[in-house]
Amino acid sequence: MLDFSGTQSDLLQFAQTLGRPVPSRRGSQLVDSLKPTAPAEAKSRSMSARFGFGAFPFHTDAAYMRLPPRYMILRLVEGEENSRPTLILSIEALNLSSSDLRLLKREVWLVNGGHGRFLSPLVNDTLVPGATVLRFDPCCMRPATEGFGASQQILEQAISNVSPINVDWMRERLLVLDNWRVLHARSDQPQEQDTNRLLERILVSI
Repeated sequence: MLDFSGTQSDLLQFAQTLGRPVPSRRGSQLVDSLKPTAPAEAKSRSMSARFGFGAFPFHTDAAYMRLPPRYMILRLVEGEENSRPTLILSIEALNLSSSDLRLLKREVWLVNGGHGRFLSPLVNDTLVPGATVLRFDPCCMRPATEGFGASQQILEQAISNVSPINVDWMRERLLVLDNWRVLHARSDQPQEQDTNRLLERILVSI
């Protein structure tokens, strides 16, 4: 988390110090506005389309891109502070065994990329020389065959065995995540729906 009180233009300038800001979908703006949304009003294959106002499972952003963006930037713009934390888990925190990690690299998933489907493992160390890319989003990915379900079980079991870091939202705070190695989720909704909560997001490629 970083202290940040700038404008949206300042936010874009900060993103450019990390790499190249990219739109999350074709034709969209570089800065996404994220708020709790009913399934009927959400974009297809999005988390909101499937889970609505509820909790979001752990995932990486833009898994539907052939090379997902390296960084994700988030900040609270409007709504209740600390009413609904974002949960984060790094791949290192999952304590995966070497055999489990090999299976996550071997089993193939079908990714619905919007602009065409492609195949990918959950963990890929061939996309970028010297880097490992974690890709997981149950809304746009599924095992390529019935025999390729073990990797999902391994990942979800590892997630359930670890306590995530809670990011409590406050204005003038900025969250920067390494989208190649960190999963994030949305916690259960508070007693009163936080439909007025608005987050800004920028995805950054390198």
